[in-house]
Amino acid sequence: MDEPDLDLSGKSMDMDGTPTGSEIRTRIGRLQQLLSEHGVDGALMVQKMDVYYFAGTDQDAHLWIPASDDPLLMVRKSLQRASNDSPLEQIVLLDSLSQVS
Repeated sequence: MDEPDLDLSGKSMDMDGTPTGSEIRTRIGRLQQLLSEHGVDGALMVQKMDVYYFAGTDQDAHLWIPASDDPLLMVRKSLQRASNDSPLEQIVLLDSLSQVS
């Protein structure tokens, strides 16, 4: 059985069950490596569980993870809540899907 990835404090989840910032960065780094290895520019996460897994927030959002740059979390409702939930640095408010281009 594989052991979960651990951050320096020895845990991959906070006490409330949310992934730590270190765990999220590890997950994103592994995905980016796979994207690069397969020549894919990036991945757009639209399913709530995928966004939660890679960004740490369960609100209505989309997440762009490029192969070689910082991810972009695009939230539909609360920019403040997303900033509190997620360790990601690039978080923007998305009023409409037409803004995604």
